[in-house]
Amino acid sequence: MEYAIKINGMYFKEYIYLDENNKGRYTGHSAMGVLLYGGDVVDIDTTPLIDRTFSRRSVGNTINLLYQIPKLRNSTIKIIPIVRCKKMNHCIYHERGYSSREDYLYNLAEEHDIDYDTVFMLADLLGESEDFDGLVSACQDAEGFECLRKSEQ
Repeated sequence: MEYAIKINGMYFKEYIYLDENNKGRYTGHSAMGVLLYGGDVVDIDTTPLIDRTFSRRSVGNTINLLYQIPKLRNSTIKIIPIVRCKKMNHCIYHERGYSSREDYLYNLAEEHDIDYDTVFMLADLLGESEDFDGLVSACQDAEGFECLRKSEQ
């Protein structure tokens, strides 16, 4: 299985390395905040659609390095499993701009500001045939319940 890395709603594409015109910057990925040298990671490029995937082995190391970049330390970083469609040309999720069903479900949770577990449970209960109809309605209802619960506190 492959995985994508989602950071603050965008997908990780590649690292940006320190160049000679950018000397003197510090970052946490170097031990104890030492001065960076040419080739050290100082930032990242992201894209709205998945451009790069990682193996199960490499995704953890990549996330570890990402959290060591100061501007990303308080970011939300998610691992998105990529399930490839057998017939890529006919995959409804790809046609609608998502890399997989899981990616669609994560986006649905973010869009409605509800817990991922809630969306996955509803999706499992309703089945794939309701992903773009009944599941959306159920998420809207769950969002309303969450707002009501928060207002009562």
